[in-house]
Amino acid sequence: MTGSSEQSPPPADRDVLLTLYSVLSTRRTAYDTLFWQAPVLSLTAQAFLFTVALSGGTPVWSRRIAAVLALLAALASIQLMVKHRYQETLDCMTCERVERRLEVDRVFGLLPHGAPAQRMPSVKPKGLQKWKSYHLWLGLLSLFAVVALLVIVLTFAKAFDH
Repeated sequence: MTGSSEQSPPPADRDVLLTLYSVLSTRRTAYDTLFWQAPVLSLTAQAFLFTVALSGGTPVWSRRIAAVLALLAALASIQLMVKHRYQETLDCMTCERVERRLEVDRVFGLLPHGAPAQRMPSVKPKGLQKWKSYHLWLGLLSLFAVVALLVIVLTFAKAFDH
């Protein structure tokens, strides 16, 4: 338990904090959902665009356009994931502050929006659980951007025109 050095808020302030907490936690969940939709939608677009960009029966100008769009889709998805992650983190941190002010840890034994190590210190991640999915997905989308750039360069160099 972390305990709070502040006094419990008066009832009127407590009502405001509870309303704020409800709004923030709902919005945080929405950002988290949006965060994971970005890579899924991007991969769908990438599959289509790379099919066009790498197809031998497609005119070279179409392949170039598809490769440029694939690059832009990857970069836009990276930016969107980073932005949603930032917004979700801000709301999570604010929820934790409200939980501290409401002394949730005193009643519940932990802060629901606290860091995982604080919530369950005896549970340690193992194997792939240690990896941050956020970084893996940013790396994957970055790889798609690099491959799209490579396809752009190769189509302009006419390295694999048919």
